[in-house]
Amino acid sequence: MSSARKDNGKTTGSSKGRPSRRVRVAEEVWAAAAERYQAGEHGTVLARELGVTDSTVTRNLRRLGVVIRKRGQHRRVLTDTQEVEIAERYEAGATTPALAESYGVSETAILGALDRQGVPRRGTVEAQGHRFALPHDQEVQLAQDYLDGDGQVILGRRYRVSVIAVRAALRRQKVTQRSPGEVNAVRLPVEKAIDLYEIESKTTWEIAEQLGFSQSVVLKHLRRAGVEINNTTRKYRVNMDHHWWDVVDLTRAYWAGFLAADGSVVGNTVKVGLARKDRCLLEVFKQATGVDQPVVDYVNNHRKLCSGFYVTSPKWCGTLSALYNIVPCKAKILKPPSLDNGGPLTWAFVRGYFDGDGHADAQARSVQFTSGSRPFIEWVKLLARAHHSVYLNNGSWGMRITGPVGRATAKRMYADSTPETRLERKYLRLKRVIDGEWVDGRIREAEKG
Repeated sequence: MSSARKDNGKTTGSSKGRPSRRVRVAEEVWAAAAERYQAGEHGTVLARELGVTDSTVTRNLRRLGVVIRKRGQHRRVLTDTQEVEIAERYEAGATTPALAESYGVSETAILGALDRQGVPRRGTVEAQGHRFALPHDQEVQLAQDYLDGDGQVILGRRYRVSVIAVRAALRRQKVTQRSPGEVNAVRLPVEKAIDLYEIESKTTWEIAEQLGFSQSVVLKHLRRAGVEINNTTRKYRVNMDHHWWDVVDLTRAYWAGFLAADGSVVGNTVKVGLARKDRCLLEVFKQATGVDQPVVDYVNNHRKLCSGFYVTSPKWCGTLSALYNIVPCKAKILKPPSLDNGGPLTWAFVRGYFDGDGHADAQARSVQFTSGSRPFIEWVKLLARAHHSVYLNNGSWGMRITGPVGRATAKRMYADSTPETRLERKYLRLKRVIDGEWVDGRIREAEKG
């Protein structure tokens, strides 16, 4: 079964709802298609509208004497007058997307018109306030500055162009380029840079900005002079005592336990992060260590409000590893420290660890320790003389100490504590475990905080 219909001079047929392979197009339709093609219409668009193949359109256009464009050849969809207007508007500052929308064409058509009019294109760097090329007088001055000893990076910042543009300008001015850093090696006042770093405690970034050199040049010559560089990435130098952990006392033992629970060592950096409600503890740690480093607030991967503290010091990392076994990736391999074998220093360390990864249950009158390292939990169990079993929960080892042993453990942990070496929120809970009653009205406010 088949049916046929006439529409606009062309005959189409269908069989079972499908178009037939033979389509007849009237001569006047082909004439109109030829005019549209010569005006810039694409042959594929004409074939789709007429219901024929591309080759059929090409064959009939050639029959009518139309010259077929080569594949990939740009089609002119704009008149000469429009292209001149586009060139003038573009040179006046108009963007290609705005011009394309104004003339109802694509950006490719606008760019083709600009190329035919001989208008150089702008780049994204120039649109942000930088330029690829400089005027002749500025290029001459740039070349003179380079001959006077300024480096390419400094010249790029001064003239707001890229280093590539600086090199191109030097080539146009017939200036022989030096090897990188050659001029800086002669002009950098090394002794002054050393005094700024060691005496005035400035960073390499601040020294580079003050002396007018790049940070890499300052860093290279300080190292050549034998100066020990602590941190090359920090733009502001942190005032701190790199030997703070060399002395072993109750305060340092507490903070070492705290870092063993909630801290980490990554390279030469000590990091510690807590919930935002315990931010005050980081401020106390910062004050105790004397580190001039701000506490940073952030949101972790679980969308929880947190606060963090970061200190970069190879000496800190080495001492924490040697005295307290706080090493990189310590979660599963944490070992107990060798302090005073169950004396005040050991319990100060345990108190710091409990403030980080411990839990006090006032209703059950128990204290609970968790760790990724089973040997560490077994050490706490031996230290507390507890008979409670160690259990595994979600990949972490834990132990809950209840009854008289739990109360005794809590008393030992906080026997020598001070407000500067304990987390008040957990201390008040432990007082309930020890005394079995409320301390005072502050406990509600502390637990909510």
